[in-house]
Amino acid sequence: IDGPTQILVRDVSDTVAFVEWIPPRAKVDFILLKYGLVGGEGGRTTFRLQPPLSQYSVQALRPGSRYEVSVSAVRGTNESDSATTQFTT
Repeated sequence: IDGPTQILVRDVSDTVAFVEWIPPRAKVDFILLKYGLVGGEGGRTTFRLQPPLSQYSVQALRPGSRYEVSVSAVRGTNESDSATTQFTT
């Protein structure tokens, strides 16, 4: 299945970032959004979002930190490639 594309992070503040993407063309069960600190400290947080949602506000971030965020699509047991980007609060 195809996955989300053109992930973009905007309106970043000390603790909040707004993530948006172009949704997949395929019919999918849900969108997986994962984010965490670059380097893996503190693990990753995962959200299961209902399509056709194509944006999400990530909150409770740590000020002055570098994060990586990725989105992928899931249908059944298949997961698409992820669209990934990084941002700094």
